[in-house]
Amino acid sequence: MASVVEVLARLGGWADAAPLVKLTSRRALAAAVRCGDVVRLARGVYGLPGVATDLSTAIAYDGTLSHLSAAGAWRLPLLHHPEKPHVTLPTNRNARSGPPAVLHWADLPMADRRERRTSLQRTVLACARILPFGEALAVAGAATRLAESFLESWSRPGGWCFGLPTSR
Repeated sequence: MASVVEVLARLGGWADAAPLVKLTSRRALAAAVRCGDVVRLARGVYGLPGVATDLSTAIAYDGTLSHLSAAGAWRLPLLHHPEKPHVTLPTNRNARSGPPAVLHWADLPMADRRERRTSLQRTVLACARILPFGEALAVAGAATRLAESFLESWSRPGGWCFGLPTSR
């Protein structure tokens, strides 16, 4: 049977308790938490101690990294990194107590919620709403270059996707 740490590493560094217990055991999870190999990020959510602070904050609120924090997760250039992570929660949810964060409310697509960060396009739009023009332009320009590099790799033979329509 795999250790809790190995399972968490395979699952991206964090997971809900149910899959962890299913793949290991409740006793193994409790022992890993006691000895500090695993940390409790939120009720029923566990992670490795090295999980990024912004991500662990989003998980603690059961939200999604957004705005400047998502830009940082996408490795877009920022003049000033936020003091507190920006986390977006669904519009029908009240904020629960958690680590310091700048909270926003919006109904996000399931893909954003699953990835725990907003899409590149949504991130750029959110940054454009809250940043001064020059900083927002730098973020948008970097996002455009990043998107172009993805598209370039997809269009090459043997790229990521097959069957994409080509211009003739």
